[in-house]
Amino acid sequence: MSTLTNGKETLILPAGQVLSIASPSGSTGLAVRLSRLPGGGNAQSVTAIAGSALTFGAYAAAERFEITCTTGTLTLAIAVPAPSLSATDVELALKADIASMAPVILAITDKTPVNAVAATGKMVSSGSLAGDGSIVTIGTTVYTLKTTLSTTPDVPFEVLLGNATTNTAANLTAAINEAAGAGSTYATGTTAHPDVTAAASSDDIDLTADVSGVAGNAIVTTDDDAEITWSGPEVALVGGIDGTVGVEFEVCADSSYLYYATAENTIADANWRRVDIGSVY
Repeated sequence: MSTLTNGKETLILPAGQVLSIASPSGSTGLAVRLSRLPGGGNAQSVTAIAGSALTFGAYAAAERFEITCTTGTLTLAIAVPAPSLSATDVELALKADIASMAPVILAITDKTPVNAVAATGKMVSSGSLAGDGSIVTIGTTVYTLKTTLSTTPDVPFEVLLGNATTNTAANLTAAINEAAGAGSTYATGTTAHPDVTAAASSDDIDLTADVSGVAGNAIVTTDDDAEITWSGPEVALVGGIDGTVGVEFEVCADSSYLYYATAENTIADANWRRVDIGSVY
């Protein structure tokens, strides 16, 4: 044990031993763990001493320290660690469960997650023009098909009937998406549909729910014109599937695939990826 007052000391800490530095309140300085050999380059660590006890070690090899006292007095001690601070053989055996040699198994949750799927629907034209004033309802939004758009004032959600069903499909699609054509192919003041987007396919229209999941299956799709029908039941969009909830980096598996979540997955997300496990070899 030694003391250091307003000075600097370089010492060797033998392998397996502990360096203790006692610094009373008001004492300050630095403990620098040097490279193992003189001239060996930069310090490995620098620790401030500021009125508290510090302990370094034990290390597997001898280490060099430079201790500087800038204020007050430091007490330095190098010793073998106290047996009371080390685990006994019995404690180690109990901790590792050596008696049973029980293997540790990394378990992956048996789970088959799915990504969310958006509900879809299709408005199908018979090939003949719908009548003036026909109504198409998608969710809570009502569109009125007109041979001439109302003006002064404009009536939002009126859609111009084209001279062919393909034109009508294009006009209604533009109105649903609030695309180009406001004031000419559909009425000024019409806003984008809050729940779906549309894509014209010849004289038909494909609808896709904006938010994936089963909630999209409740979006109503109806009309009052014999020239317009809907694929499937004329009730609502279909096919929406909720995604499996998972945390970022979650890993799970089933008998065929290993699954990994690239990000947090909610019922409306599609962040699951899968890898084919393959066959026995």
